[in-house]
Amino acid sequence: MRHIKIMSKLRIASSGLFGALLLLSPVMAHANGSQSVPVPAPGTTWQWQLNDVPVKCKDKQLCDFDFQAYGVNAIGTAKRRAQIQLLHAKQDPTYLICYIDVGSVENSRPDYQWSSYNEAALSNINPDWPDERWLNIKLVDVPGPTGITPWQIIQNRISSCASDGFDGVEPDMIEAAFNLDTAVFTPTDTILPADQAAFNIRVANEIRAHGMDPWFKGDRPQSTQLEPYFVGAIEEEVYQYGEQGMNRAFTRAHKPVLVTEYEGSLYRTLPSGLPLCTDARLRGYSVIKKELMLTAPILQSCQ
Repeated sequence: MRHIKIMSKLRIASSGLFGALLLLSPVMAHANGSQSVPVPAPGTTWQWQLNDVPVKCKDKQLCDFDFQAYGVNAIGTAKRRAQIQLLHAKQDPTYLICYIDVGSVENSRPDYQWSSYNEAALSNINPDWPDERWLNIKLVDVPGPTGITPWQIIQNRISSCASDGFDGVEPDMIEAAFNLDTAVFTPTDTILPADQAAFNIRVANEIRAHGMDPWFKGDRPQSTQLEPYFVGAIEEEVYQYGEQGMNRAFTRAHKPVLVTEYEGSLYRTLPSGLPLCTDARLRGYSVIKKELMLTAPILQSCQ
């Protein structure tokens, strides 16, 4: 499995601390007092933006943006929560997904600076992505030099999403077991598929414990096993690499699958003879094309 997207994440230099209900619950209060929005049906319209403040969400049924959008200080937090409340207050409320990293460490994130991770818990530096390293998920309960564990950092991020009023969470980088070319650790340690599955389930349960919906991301080889723990899937480049059939577990369960492509036209014909967008609609996929940095513009859409 490819390690597709590291650099397409929001980089914020400001400092600050941020922070199992099964499947979908009907309207439920968030920590900030707002009401959650039900998971949209397959084929929903959506926007995915991980750089800059979120825009173009108002006319979409679902919007996914970074948990540090607008910044992590008091002013940024207030702006982010105001935007969430505005999108929830529409006559047709937008379902909002909170993007967080759980399986890697970005040195530009504020919690990296105060947590002091153990070096053994981080992968070797990849020259292509020097600012981000895989997290050894088998060591998430081992405290760093400051006494804080990686799992506590993950919990803080999930808690931050709940406090802001998000409906769901996209936990990224949960496929290290299938990226062993870059998830290389010293001393030598290998993350096995069973380790990855156990960690991913733990993350999903933590998200549910905070009253939000967990979304699946990236661990396609184990999607059948993990589907019951997630309300839908967020995927990248499935048509580019001919992997559009790897999310059958979610489509069979009538759960939404959100797909972003970066290369090629969405209006092309597939080797099967079907137009790509026709194939997407038959599968119940919501497909958009964006540039790799995931800024606001949607370049093409099957929606």
